[in-house]
Order: sequence, then structure tokens, then C-alpha cells
Amino acid sequence: MSIESDLRKDGIRVVDVLDTMSVNKIAHSIATKLCENFPELCFNETDLFAKLSQLNMYKATMPEGMAEANYFYKNTSIYFNEKIAYEDLEEFAIHECLHFLQEVRDENNKITKMGLSDYTKFKTVGTGLNEAAVQY
Repeated sequence: MSIESDLRKDGIRVVDVLDTMSVNKIAHSIATKLCENFPELCFNETDLFAKLSQLNMYKATMPEGMAEANYFYKNTSIYFNEKIAYEDLEEFAIHECLHFLQEVRDENNKITKMGLSDYTKFKTVGTGLNEAAVQY
């Protein structure tokens, strides 16, 4: 199944691609905040920025009741509800960027873990706990 058909199945339709400057602004702000707020984790702000600035980000129509932003792991992209003002994107991006940073992929590029969520067994374990941790 293609990325586009997966997105359509979820009711997401891309209407615009965020330009490089907007993505870089979001990536810089989030990298700075993570480093300032979690000094004990010894993040490298330059490395975080480099990683986050590679994300594709889009404005899209989304079904009523869906989150205002969604990280789509199949193409490492973030989709923002088109109704969100550009100056408010960062507020919604930080949660989705944390999901991206949590990913652990195997040699076949398949996600095996995302933070506290484990995808290596027959059941997904820890998803709710991980979502709560990211919200916190």
C-alpha cells in the first residue's frame, strides 16, 4: 500500500508542504528547548537540529476529532491540520518530534521500539504509557 493511500485511509489529505525555513525554525526551537529542559540527558543541540530538520512536514485536511498533528512513521513525516496557524505549528510539532526521536529501527528499517512501546512481540506493549510520557 502506498503512503498516499495509507493517509487517505486515515482521512489525511496534503494541501501544502512546509518550506525549508519553516521546518528549520521548528527544528531549531525544539532542539533548543529539549537541550535547555533536559540537561541531564546531554543532548547535542546541533545533532538534534540536524535530525529534526530532515523531517518532512505538511499542512493537510484532517477528519474532525483527529489530533491537530500526526507523526507518520512510514515516511517519517509530520502532518499538521491545515487550520493551525503557522506561528502555532511548533506547539503541536514538539509531541510528534519526540515520537520521531524515540524510534528504534532494525536493519530492514522496521520500527522495533518507539520510546516505551515495544513492537518486537506479537502484541504492541507500552503504547499508552509511552503516549503519556510524551505528553508529560
